[in-house]
Amino acid sequence: MKTFSVRSCSPIRADITVPGDKSMSHRSAMFASLAEGRSVITGFLEAEDCLSTVGAMRSLGAHIEHTGEGTFIIEGTGGRLSQPAGDVDCGNSGTTMRLLSGIVASHPIRTRMIGDASLSKRPMGRVIKPLSEMGARFTAEGGDGKPPLVVEGGVLKPLSYEMPVASAQVKSAVLLAGLSAEGETSVVEPAACRDHTERMLQEFGVTLDLGKADANGRRRIALRQCQLGRQQTRQPRRCRIGAHHGLQRLQRTCGRNKVAQFQPGKGGPVEGAGLKCRVTAAALVEALALPGPQGINAGIGQHARAR
Repeated sequence: MKTFSVRSCSPIRADITVPGDKSMSHRSAMFASLAEGRSVITGFLEAEDCLSTVGAMRSLGAHIEHTGEGTFIIEGTGGRLSQPAGDVDCGNSGTTMRLLSGIVASHPIRTRMIGDASLSKRPMGRVIKPLSEMGARFTAEGGDGKPPLVVEGGVLKPLSYEMPVASAQVKSAVLLAGLSAEGETSVVEPAACRDHTERMLQEFGVTLDLGKADANGRRRIALRQCQLGRQQTRQPRRCRIGAHHGLQRLQRTCGRNKVAQFQPGKGGPVEGAGLKCRVTAAALVEALALPGPQGINAGIGQHARAR
């Protein structure tokens, strides 16, 4: 855990635009590329990993135009991906490769996905297993489930899959493959994991059956074959990145010469001026809303989640 020393300063008066959320930027580019018609994405995080996803979707037939900082116009393929002319380069992005595996698995194309030296060492077996059960064929050329990864897609059968370990990427890959499988595809997560995919699919017009978690935390998510609709705007924002700015506001609230220890997204102790508590990103957002001349408008988007 990192330690941040925070000292008092003059009042802070500022508007802060929180950077786009990485997970949601990946998904917005993928889903808009699969959708019917034109989608406009704003607030996109132009990080290397997310741009790998943009490049991958272009190679699969989506027309993607960069019109300004964090803004893309995407003409969707209507769920009809094209055979890529060459390898699909995922860079260093495991999210791109795993989610894309679920997408291309349901299309009658052969896709060879590659990555940099780091990604080539990461096993993809967690997504290969359920997608193979649905009917896709995989070849992990790196051995032991590692990239380069060749996917030969086609007609898939629905699957009811219980994940051995909670994983948002595995859950997403199966659900995305299920969009093109006849019948109901479901995933049971043994514990709660990020639900960016479910939330965004619903905004693209997909109906999901979102079960309630049982006493052990298990939850079932299901969907049926569906075509995504276009989205006029997407504004992915990241709560955890903005949390660092929130420490400045907390320092003004707590007093002078305090030391704060904070782990973004997981919560960390903040001590000083009688304040000693676990602070999560949600708590920081609440702190940002406190009245007073030093208040900061953090620009948190409606889809930011404190987990």
